[in-house]
Amino acid sequence: MKFDPEVNPILEHIQNNPVTAETREYAFSHAIDFYNGRKYFEAHEVFEFQWRKEEGDLKIFIQALIQICVTMHKIFVNVNKRGALSQATLALDKLGKLYLKDNLREEGLEHLTSLIESLKIIIAILKNERKDSYYLPPVLLAESFEYLA
Repeated sequence: MKFDPEVNPILEHIQNNPVTAETREYAFSHAIDFYNGRKYFEAHEVFEFQWRKEEGDLKIFIQALIQICVTMHKIFVNVNKRGALSQATLALDKLGKLYLKDNLREEGLEHLTSLIESLKIIIAILKNERKDSYYLPPVLLAESFEYLA
């Protein structure tokens, strides 16, 4: 798949720096910029390179963000409602499990709640359980990785 040429140096920086904590903020910042620019595939790629380096709850959280990016790509770019529904459901499941844990700061709970509610709406629309059909991409925050630290 062809993607923005800006992504290659970002991926190389993440891959070539062995210190996970040093690439985390960098990866999140660039991934969110791509996501907000509706370059969901590129955002997914950046998150995925960082995801490979992570462990524990943060790895699960990033995997959910990857699935949100894929969901948005399948809604807005390469239309595939069935695939979007599958990815949104997987992301919702992961975020729900993280929500039940007791290791989030208040801001983290608020952001997780917002993501969960957005995904529930998207899933309902994809299942034709809602009459409105306006998809609003969930808001992703560049600092959200700090909520699990």
